[in-house]
Amino acid sequence: MRQAQVNTVDLGRVTLYKDRQPSLVRHFLLWSGVGLDAAVTRAIEPRGATFKRLGTLGYTLKAARRAMDFRSVPLEIELDDRSMHEYVMQVVISNTRLYAGNFHLAPRAQLDDGLFEVSIFRGQGLRAVSAHFLRMFFKRHLQNSSMQTFQARNVHIKSSTRCDVHVDAEPIGVAPAEYTIIPRALRVLVPDTAPAALFTQ
Repeated sequence: MRQAQVNTVDLGRVTLYKDRQPSLVRHFLLWSGVGLDAAVTRAIEPRGATFKRLGTLGYTLKAARRAMDFRSVPLEIELDDRSMHEYVMQVVISNTRLYAGNFHLAPRAQLDDGLFEVSIFRGQGLRAVSAHFLRMFFKRHLQNSSMQTFQARNVHIKSSTRCDVHVDAEPIGVAPAEYTIIPRALRVLVPDTAPAALFTQ
């Protein structure tokens, strides 16, 4: 029988705004995306029974189709005391290391360190998307200038055009979005087989 211990982990909180007023607040454990992956999520949810049977293949095909006509969006991104304005493909705000179940997008992420790992993807079109995912698959994405990762406690994202947002693969609306990390907000049972590096303690 496997043993488990109780750990406290961080939660992410995202607030969406409409007419400068908060319109929705959601919490998440894993990650949230702004841009392409959120647009794909909105396109496939809710998934029918046939689509669900395709599993990862169905999602990949839909992502490839959406990437063909997706255009990078102009975003204003604030990360604590850092600010940037540029066209990006997507931004992923991670609380954990894995992304989409298979990719080690944020290898420095720890579930109780009080920080987000914020990944900014640049580029446009299917070729750029494919290159990003291949680099993530082979764990070479952190050495490429078309993607940057930052650590932050607070993240603000604004867009002058429509930009979808999802949390843990569920579409919730559009930017502007404000993210805050809530340190050690949730008690969870962690099996003794879990990698120790996922936690600071």
